[in-house]
Amino acid sequence: MKILHTSDWHLGQTFYNYSREEEHRAFCAQLCDIAASEMPDAIVVAGDIFDVSLPPIGAQDLLVQMLMRLHGAAPGSVIVVIAGNHDSASRLRIHSPLWRMCGVRIVALPEMADGVRDLDSQILSIPPYDEPERTAGYVVACPFVSEGNYQRYVADAPRESAVREYHTRLMERVKELNTGALPVVMTAHLALSDSAGHTSAILNFRDTADMASGWDYLALGHIHRPSSFCDGRARYCGSPFPLSFDEQYPHSVSLVTIAAHGAMPEVREVAIRVPVPVMSVPQAPKPLEEVLETLRRLPDGHGAYLRVNLEIEDFIPGNARKAIDDAIVDKNYRFCGINGVRARRRGGDAGAPQQLTTDQIREMDHLEVADQYYQKKYQIALPERFSKCLKEIIYAMEDAES
Repeated sequence: MKILHTSDWHLGQTFYNYSREEEHRAFCAQLCDIAASEMPDAIVVAGDIFDVSLPPIGAQDLLVQMLMRLHGAAPGSVIVVIAGNHDSASRLRIHSPLWRMCGVRIVALPEMADGVRDLDSQILSIPPYDEPERTAGYVVACPFVSEGNYQRYVADAPRESAVREYHTRLMERVKELNTGALPVVMTAHLALSDSAGHTSAILNFRDTADMASGWDYLALGHIHRPSSFCDGRARYCGSPFPLSFDEQYPHSVSLVTIAAHGAMPEVREVAIRVPVPVMSVPQAPKPLEEVLETLRRLPDGHGAYLRVNLEIEDFIPGNARKAIDDAIVDKNYRFCGINGVRARRRGGDAGAPQQLTTDQIREMDHLEVADQYYQKKYQIALPERFSKCLKEIIYAMEDAES
């Protein structure tokens, strides 16, 4: 069985008030080319389809276009989509019966039948690309479930072992069905402690043993940096392009071939060209005059996102924004703000948030204001989970106004 593994599309994301639609469309074109060329039996999208649980209409429309284009490019591929923590499972599953007619299987929630969990609804039989009457293998789809909700699906299990029992029962059912020793892929959206590539302290990491056993490849989403572990049997394929200034590394999708149940998966990374790069200049914070000199030497940015790392004493100088604008005028950059980092002082701390003037605050968006407040109060950056909650509130308010 061959699968194409991708995740964390985050459709509808705005990056410092810039739309990412151009980049999502470029990614879609590349993904369709890969699918048409490789003809995988399944295309697995491992969660975080949208950036927020209440995505704007444009993002929902873009998902429809992407899935239809992908189906058109590889009509023999089953497209498997699971919900991530950024997605609204109820919204994602609304049209799943219609999508099934186009070869798209959306598993947004564990299904219940008469109060009993329907295990078979999460176990998808995958035919070979050009032989729809046969079975090439199985994809076990495990959408995101919040920590406190696992016990809803394994009510008789102790709370401390609910996550492991949830996956164990699935894999026991797979074992019953898989009489032909066919490859088994499990796809899930969560953070596992054996993985590498994410430095966030707010992720709730789980042990890989909680995913039970019996799968040949674990196709994961949630962590944006590509990484493999469990001797190559488990992998985060990563996001298709940078979703923050911390993600300035190569991005890709993964092609995975499994010969038979128990065989080692063969994983091949396929690079995704990032159409709009993100840049932090300079790499380490410098005083304003040194920053301006660096900016003046920059070549044309071709629309790149640019964040300026500025060393400050107590606050960002009032003339900094205009001076920076003048330094990059006509250079075609998408300016994304100033990252003010407090200069180290004898006996003092670095990285404290700057004091802002009223004019500076007026130039900031809601999230930048919240981040500054959080830094001042707690001496750390605003956690991503809080940022996402604020985004959802802002989108909901905008929808209510429209």
